Amino acid sequence: LKEQIEAAAKQSGRSMNSEIVARLEGSLGGANASANAKMAIDTHIVLLESQSAMNEMRIRMAKFQLDHLASRLHGLERQPMKPVSEMSNAELDAFEAGTTEIGEVQAEISALHDELCQLQIIQKTVLESIEKVRPAIQSRTEALETAISARPKKN
Repeated sequence: LKEQIEAAAKQSGRSMNSEIVARLEGSLGGANASANAKMAIDTHIVLLESQSAMNEMRIRMAKFQLDHLASRLHGLERQPMKPVSEMSNAELDAFEAGTTEIGEVQAEISALHDELCQLQIIQKTVLESIEKVRPAIQSRTEALETAISARPKKN
């Protein structure tokens, strides 16, 4: 055993004591490393799920805002209008303001629609990431359980 440790120490460029310490840390720290890896994966999934929930909320909010703006636009477009030649100056000013507001609402709807599309793409990517990570967690958990059950029992 001593010759094996000497050979391993020489190969790794360590003293025999350093080699023994490294090997003990490796064998004792293995379960710790596996637990840390599992915790890191679990944390990653929790973060992805949180991001997914936030995206869902932002998507719902964007849809609500779109509905509100569409309703507002519909109301503006349905206002009765007389021929321009019969309008007073105040009515012409109101008509111009309404036309401007319609343009602004249409621009808001367009921008919100673009944001909604981007959010849906992000959400799809996040959900795909979650599904890719889940098998890794299952595999890592099974490997950890196998390694733990294969270790000799302490008496």
